[in-house]
Amino acid sequence: DKPSVVVGEQVTLRCYVYFRVEHRGGIDRSPTAPDFMRIDLHDNLAADGKIMTAIAGKVWFARALPITALFPLRSGELHTGVAKGEFRVPYLRNRIVERVSNDAVVHVTEPRLTDRPPGYVPGTVGQFRLKAEVSPRQTRAGEAVAVKVTLRGRGALPNRLSLPEGTGVEWLSPEKHEQVDLQGGEVGGWRSFGYAVRFDKPGRIALGKVRLIFYDPRSAQYRT
Repeated sequence: DKPSVVVGEQVTLRCYVYFRVEHRGGIDRSPTAPDFMRIDLHDNLAADGKIMTAIAGKVWFARALPITALFPLRSGELHTGVAKGEFRVPYLRNRIVERVSNDAVVHVTEPRLTDRPPGYVPGTVGQFRLKAEVSPRQTRAGEAVAVKVTLRGRGALPNRLSLPEGTGVEWLSPEKHEQVDLQGGEVGGWRSFGYAVRFDKPGRIALGKVRLIFYDPRSAQYRT
């Protein structure tokens, strides 16, 4: 759906099978897209049913295959690869024929370097927001509280967040939960990070802010 994107920006790949007779085979290989992170999507755009369409004055059937969201991992001219399948054709005495799709090419560049903020992780592209909750607000020295940080937005949800640093404060490895789906043609949803945060000393302690720096392709701006 996009011929040119930045590293980490979603490209939506849709494949279709066109046929003039009812085929009895199927696609045995989807596009491999080796230079992309891929998320297979299922929504009403990839219906199991077939539709009728006219091509060059002839009636054809068309069926959509499952949609794939691709996120480029590097810059360059990246290839999605081809879809390939074998089909049984009744009017050719059930002969098996092979069909191969085109190989789509996507031009991928890095977001600009001129005003890139320190701490930006390449590939963090989309629109995101963060919210943190702490419970309980009182504890003993040497014990821990639960900090739940919820990341919401559109794009490939990052797996890590930038944690604040503080003397006598230890952030343990988080427990993660997520829900990812398709929102208006874009991958989106939420991912929660559940941290146990332990304190070495008593006192009133400011935990600081958890941060995420990302590039918003819609506004072509870096945001925090």
